[in-house]
Amino acid sequence: FNEKWLVYFDANASVGGGYICALDRTSRTARPFVIKEVYIGQPKIRLAGNYITWVERTGSEREKIFVCDLSSEETTVIQYFNNSDYGTSMPSFGGGKLIWASDDGVGNASSAIRMIDLDSSSVSEYKPGVYVHDPEYNGSRFAWMDTLHSEDAKLYISDGENEPFAVAEGIVEFGLSESFVAYGKDNAVFIYVFENGQTYRITPERETTQLLGVSGGVVLWMDVTSRERDIIKYAVPPA
Repeated sequence: FNEKWLVYFDANASVGGGYICALDRTSRTARPFVIKEVYIGQPKIRLAGNYITWVERTGSEREKIFVCDLSSEETTVIQYFNNSDYGTSMPSFGGGKLIWASDDGVGNASSAIRMIDLDSSSVSEYKPGVYVHDPEYNGSRFAWMDTLHSEDAKLYISDGENEPFAVAEGIVEFGLSESFVAYGKDNAVFIYVFENGQTYRITPERETTQLLGVSGGVVLWMDVTSRERDIIKYAVPPA
């Protein structure tokens, strides 16, 4: 959610699929409305301003990246993939842009990060020379994983001009902020701070954790040391 919109997926747990729904938080009389019915899977939805994006499987071997302008309810497909690993890579919003990973036209070992400016609709791309999965952008830096969540997955960052470099290996998930990138590794959560190039563990030594995400400079995780109850925790690293 943001100041205006609450967006959620109303899932059909028994047979799969469901409905992508939205609610205008600024209207006292508004009711949730359906953006799109989904027939396969349960897509993860990203929201920025009036826009949402998600990846959806629409055939046995085809995935599509959708974008919807919630103010007009107009939905557009920006790219589709046929039997491609890029169809499992999440698009994201950041720095006023929608970004996603795609083939760079050279080979399977490297990728292109494609971008659409949300204000001007201009299209650009960045080719880091390595494979890209789940890219994110904060307006000045890119971050991505170099595999499809394998055990040896590396977390890369780049300013889009200099050579990208890996800040961690063996990560499970990550989230990008303005001043740091957070990642889960070895049942703990760490942050890599851009200003000094240092890595810090932010979860306790005896706590087993699962990173949930980063939002507005806040890191969220699930304490799964005991599965008797769900405990969600957060931290605000110093700027």
